[in-house]
Parts: sequence; C-alpha cells; structure tokens
Amino acid sequence: MAFNSFMIPTVNVIFSPITNLNPTLAIFIYAAFVSFLITLPYKFLIDHQKVKEIKEKIKELSEKMKEEQKSGNKEKVNELLAESMKLNNELMRQTFKPMMLAFIIAIIFIPWLAHEYSNISIRMPFSLPLIGNVFPFNWIGWYFISSFTLSKIFRMLLRVEL
Repeated sequence: MAFNSFMIPTVNVIFSPITNLNPTLAIFIYAAFVSFLITLPYKFLIDHQKVKEIKEKIKELSEKMKEEQKSGNKEKVNELLAESMKLNNELMRQTFKPMMLAFIIAIIFIPWLAHEYSNISIRMPFSLPLIGNVFPFNWIGWYFISSFTLSKIFRMLLRVEL
C-alpha cells in the first residue's frame, strides 16, 4: 500500500501530459516508453557476441542430437544434452541482470497503468484479421499488443540479440 501511495502520485506528475490524451494513444505511448526502457538493459548488459555464439552452439548440438537419436546412440545423445543444458544455463546467466531490471521497470509502471486505465475500454485503431476493430480490449490487452510489437521493433533497431 505504501508503494502505491507514493508511486502513483509521482508517476502521475511525470506523465500527466500524456494521461490527458486519448486512452488508446496514451497507452501506446506508455507501451513505447516502457518497451524502450526495458530494451536498453538488454542492449548494454549482455555480451551479444557471446549470446550469438551460444545460440549457434545450441543449434549445432540439437542437430547432432537428432542424428544420434536416429542412429540409436543414447549415450552420445545424453552427452550432447548435458552440454546443451550447460550452454542454456550460460545463456540464462547472460540475460538475468537485464531481466531483473525489466521486472523492476514493470513493477513501477504496470500498477500505475492499472490504476489510471482500469475502467477504460480500448477500441483498436486498426482492424485485425479475424477480429476486426470492434472487439473491445481493456487497457492491458492493448498495452500487451503494443508493447510486444514495439519491443520487437526496438530490439531490431538496437540490434539486441536474444
């Protein structure tokens, strides 16, 4: 309770110009801001070359495991699986710090968005296949659609390897 009683007024003051906009546009802008903030730690805290190498090694091991499974060599499959698990563990270590920062950013903004837009129904500004634009979303549905798309765009622009 103390967190919300302090954070909500603080965030309100910072973002009050955006809060006065159309809710669809405002939530899109918040999603862009939060997605960008979450992408930055991934850009600067991860060794992207190492992540790329690990992913390539995991892919190679996966192909070798398929070949060994076809030939029935269970012992070799188990060795390759153990090596793959070590590489996946290393990949997880690479992404842990940025993931924790992303979690902290989400803890700050998601409750505030819920407080501000809990009674808002969002109409899509464009038509989606099979759904159209008549299906009303609450704020969280529109936020997730926006942030997922914007995160992908920011990761491509900033060349973030995940």
